[in-house]
Amino acid sequence: MLAWTIYLTFLGMAALLLLPGRDAKWPRLVALATAVLGFVVGIAGTVNAPDGQLHTITELSWIPMLGIKFHLAADGISLVLVLLTGIAAIAGVL
Repeated sequence: MLAWTIYLTFLGMAALLLLPGRDAKWPRLVALATAVLGFVVGIAGTVNAPDGQLHTITELSWIPMLGIKFHLAADGISLVLVLLTGIAAIAGVL
């Protein structure tokens, strides 16, 4: 679930690139909506995370021949930092 914080950021960026015109209102609304959605997903992921252990979010084999994989995980400190990043993103947009 916490991987969606990353996915939402890229979806928000793609939406910003597709906006026509030079009006400053819509990019700010899209950025705020993306930041708020990312924060809500971060809260939900923090609430659902197991206590006191490493929570694996995504583990994909990236280059199998070399044994390289993409491993996204979070522990207690990382979950707090996800929430702080969400708060900072909202404050930055506002």
